[in-house]
Parts: sequence; structure tokens; C-alpha cells
Amino acid sequence: MLSIFLRAILVQMVSGAGTGYSFNVRRPRLRDKLVMRIRFLKEFAGTPF
Repeated sequence: MLSIFLRAILVQMVSGAGTGYSFNVRRPRLRDKLVMRIRFLKEFAGTPF
């Protein structure tokens, strides 16, 4: 049972429309992809969308 928690993380998904709707999802741990996403956000943080 402990190995399930080590391989998965709990993520809270929030509505992008600002309605306040949210739900929790258990996802597999994606350390490399999350690091790449953080680097991408840091590089383009100053650009307007």
C-alpha cells in the first residue's frame, strides 16, 4: 500500500473559468515532466499572453 503513495501524487484540479469548481485527482509521479514545465514557466514568465 505504501508503494502506491510513493508512485502517485494527489493533485487538486481547479476550474480555469473561475467558477470555484475543483476536484482531486491521483496521478502518477512525473518528476522530469514537472521540472521541464517549471523551467518553461520561468523562461516565459515575463512575456504577456
